Amino acid sequence: MLRYQTIQKIALGLLVLCIPSCMSYYAKYQKFNTNFEQGNLKEADAVLASDKKGPKGKAHLLYFLNRGTVNSYLGNYEQSNDFFEQAYNISEVQTNTAIELGLSLLLNPKLAEYHGETFEVLLLNYYKALNYLKLGKYDEALVECKRMDIRLNKLTDKFSSDAKYKRDGFVHLLMGIIYDINQDYNNAFIAYRNALEIYEKDYVEKFNTPVPLQLKKDLLRTAYLTGLTEDVSTYENKFGMKYQNVSNKGKGEMLFLWHNGFGPVKEEWSIDFTIVDLGNGYLNFVNLGAGLTIPIFIGKDNNQRAQLKDVQIIRMALPKYVERPPVFISGYLTTPDGTSHPVELAENVNAIAFKALHDRFLRDLGTALLRLALKKAAELALRKENQDAGMVLGLFNAVSEQADTRNWQTLPYAIYYSRVSVPAGESVVQFTEKANQGSDQKIPITVNVKEGQTFVYTVSGQ
Repeated sequence: MLRYQTIQKIALGLLVLCIPSCMSYYAKYQKFNTNFEQGNLKEADAVLASDKKGPKGKAHLLYFLNRGTVNSYLGNYEQSNDFFEQAYNISEVQTNTAIELGLSLLLNPKLAEYHGETFEVLLLNYYKALNYLKLGKYDEALVECKRMDIRLNKLTDKFSSDAKYKRDGFVHLLMGIIYDINQDYNNAFIAYRNALEIYEKDYVEKFNTPVPLQLKKDLLRTAYLTGLTEDVSTYENKFGMKYQNVSNKGKGEMLFLWHNGFGPVKEEWSIDFTIVDLGNGYLNFVNLGAGLTIPIFIGKDNNQRAQLKDVQIIRMALPKYVERPPVFISGYLTTPDGTSHPVELAENVNAIAFKALHDRFLRDLGTALLRLALKKAAELALRKENQDAGMVLGLFNAVSEQADTRNWQTLPYAIYYSRVSVPAGESVVQFTEKANQGSDQKIPITVNVKEGQTFVYTVSGQ
């Protein structure tokens, strides 16, 4: 029999070993996150570059996503896309071995490789396309559009329920913009039309995101330029607005994207369940407060079921999103002629993240309960053979019960956009960020664009 002092030492050792892994993913990379949030981008990138395990670890997807984001904000667009391409390749290939998957089920999900949330892998291609737009490589930007389209089709095939997040209006909107810039007005119209449908049917209700007025204008314009006169008339009646064919002689265009604030971070929360034997190999895990009753099949071993039934309460760890409200709540552009143009919400990343996690809650819950049942059954079986060894395994099970808190934490809270006409040549457009509390912030933007061309600019942060 192990002495009491020995068990104390083992318990202390397990807790010491567990402290780093028990930290949330955000807390683990606190130095990087602090620099990024304060706008110290070179320092943030240096922190990542010094992480020798980052490119090879279980969360290497996030390493490359973060490096891609930081370098994009630094203006290193080619280097940024190199990092994003590595992230893309990781997200496309499921590389977890059977052993890793088994350990993630028996211990905790952080032992498996992270392949990203659905919306994360879509926004990966958004950043790549945006980088290519800034480099003037429109064909390459279109390739990223097609990649996004393929991924969206896979989502539609995967999820049958219309209640789930499986269509992205912003992705189709971006496709339309890129086709539009490339003067492929027919494909631009199709993409805008698809975006309109998703905003109307999904985004208004699920993500509190109305149809952008700019999208309506662009849909009318591309329908007109494609010669679709019936569609022009249909949408004029639908929108209650008339298309005006304005001359762009001596003018260029500015596509403005505002990455406002910071997206949510994942943290751990726990929930307790009582166990009820249903017979036939099933146990009911019940939490009356949360209104949860979940049957789990653990096999028809009567001894194992009896052991688990004797456990009154069992604790389970799950991930949750924590919102990071932005400092600024709206913004507008002032063009050289003195006209104000509001920037419009196009993608509520925060709302989509919460929705994505909610959509798979029951699936994650079932997996976690099965994991707990297997761990507890192993502990109780070992206690019958050796009380002290079973106690040690119980301690290990307790400290190893952790939620997967990994997520792409350099995403913005929301993405806004606007398209404005500017004089050809050099001019200054002013962007004003409106604060919820405190002073507004004004950012002058020097625009240099040729007649008939598009200047792409982004503002990111807080």
